[in-house]
Amino acid sequence: DNRPRYGKRRRGSTITSPLMETLVETDAGLLESARRMNNLMEQQMEADAEERRLAREERREERREELAERREERMAQQQFNDSFLDVLRSLVSAVEKNNK
Repeated sequence: DNRPRYGKRRRGSTITSPLMETLVETDAGLLESARRMNNLMEQQMEADAEERRLAREERREERREELAERREERMAQQQFNDSFLDVLRSLVSAVEKNNK
């Protein structure tokens, strides 16, 4: 008898047709490929999210540094203004004393 024996079983296989067996193996391969692709996409999304988080942190740090620089500039300007006012007061006082 040269007819294919569809009822023949492999170890643990319940598939009765070679075509059906091929389809199931193909589906399993596609499913595994889809799982791998999904895993890679998840990893990429996680890496992108981490990159965005690091960029946000870097921008925050840059803003902190800029604010600290501006604070220092304001303090230096205030010290200059105070010193300049002291000089002006001294000049006004000297002029007043000279005019008496």
